[in-house]
Amino acid sequence: MPDELYRIQDLCLHKDNTTLIDHLTMYQYKGEIIGLMGLHDSGKTLLSLILSGQELPDSGRFFYEESPVSCQDLASHVALVQKHSSLIPSLSVAENVFIIRRHKRRAFLMHRKLILHEAQNYMREMELAIPPQVPISRLTRSEQCLVEIMKAYILGAKLIILDDIPLTFFQDPQFTRMYQHLKAKKISFLITSCDIYQLQIFSDRIYFMDNHRMVKWIYNEKRNTIDISRLYSRPLAYTESSSHASPVVAMKADGLCYGSLKDICFELHEGGIVAIFDLFRNASSQLLALLSHPRDLTSGSICVYGTPVKGESCASFVFAGFDLEDCIFETMSTRDNICIGSYRKLAGPLGILKRARMQYVEQTFLKEYEGEGFVPRPSCRNLSKKEKLAMYLYRLEFLRKKIIFCIYPEKYIDYDTLHMLKKSLQRIAGRGNTVCIITCDFEKVYPLAERHLILSLNSIQEYADRDKA
Repeated sequence: MPDELYRIQDLCLHKDNTTLIDHLTMYQYKGEIIGLMGLHDSGKTLLSLILSGQELPDSGRFFYEESPVSCQDLASHVALVQKHSSLIPSLSVAENVFIIRRHKRRAFLMHRKLILHEAQNYMREMELAIPPQVPISRLTRSEQCLVEIMKAYILGAKLIILDDIPLTFFQDPQFTRMYQHLKAKKISFLITSCDIYQLQIFSDRIYFMDNHRMVKWIYNEKRNTIDISRLYSRPLAYTESSSHASPVVAMKADGLCYGSLKDICFELHEGGIVAIFDLFRNASSQLLALLSHPRDLTSGSICVYGTPVKGESCASFVFAGFDLEDCIFETMSTRDNICIGSYRKLAGPLGILKRARMQYVEQTFLKEYEGEGFVPRPSCRNLSKKEKLAMYLYRLEFLRKKIIFCIYPEKYIDYDTLHMLKKSLQRIAGRGNTVCIITCDFEKVYPLAERHLILSLNSIQEYADRDKA
């Protein structure tokens, strides 16, 4: 029987008459890797803050090595690593690990050669190929996470929490070696994410969190024995439509069967923005293949504005792939890049392009994004990611009465582009189009959509947003 590291019982936290953590109970063994899965606003980050001592609960019982302790005592054995680094960029790796603190009256002096020597010893122990004298600012985010984990181990942490760390970090061979080394030393990890695929890489057990409480846990190898999507969902309510969507049904899929997909049913309303989240990363590609070639449908039906789709393709479907390197032509001007694909609308009766119309489109684009500092360019070389995204989305604003599938836009979503992307999608939907975002990253896409559907191979369910349910 493995030794228990900690246990939490009936943990509760309330703020402003809102329940943030509701009678949560969980435990973890020494050397065990636990995955904590939760979608938007489920409470997983808040639980991480409580375990690390950055937030105090209202009530609950805490045990460390089977002995009752306070929340602060448990937190003294916990280290939290988040997606935004807590290291000091101007200091070196060694200085960040053995950081020099200034006393009120005098400075503590430390031998730099000794610091480097100790850092190199730990690097060799964990098989890390990071020079200890390199400034943190020159490291990748994955390397910074490795340094933070090493620092937590040196400071004596028995539980290391990795909160919403990107998938690329777990694919780093250096992390695999470090993880195996620390697990052999009985160091436990708690990995929080909304991505079940990411948690399956290393987790021994996976907890599922919803409505700010644990709803189920399973051993990793048994995750296919339950329909996990139903933990976060409620039946589709076709009578409901978002505040911006009209009651007109633009597309209805009924009982779709194709490849591994079984009995997929959903509706999209005109003017709405819907996100379809592929929970296991194995269903969205098949759904897109089916929508691209409706004739290959095994059973079921697809209707667009009440008319069944039976041909090889559907003229109302637009597939917007977010590979911007291939969508923006560097040798063409801003005007031509914006107008490409809409030449029919901009041409005169004889098919001759009217320069005045193209110039008007360019001026409208620049006025729409005047706060971003965009300027007309004779060529589009060395554009920023934000400007490329704006130009690409502006092309879609020419469309009318279309169902636009935005395919995996998450790689272009960050703090700088999120607001612009949301406004652009709202304008596109406001022109009578229907926007459907296909994604594998729930957290990034969540703010963009009004409805959220969870897709697995044998079901598609509506996410029960706690604030809207």
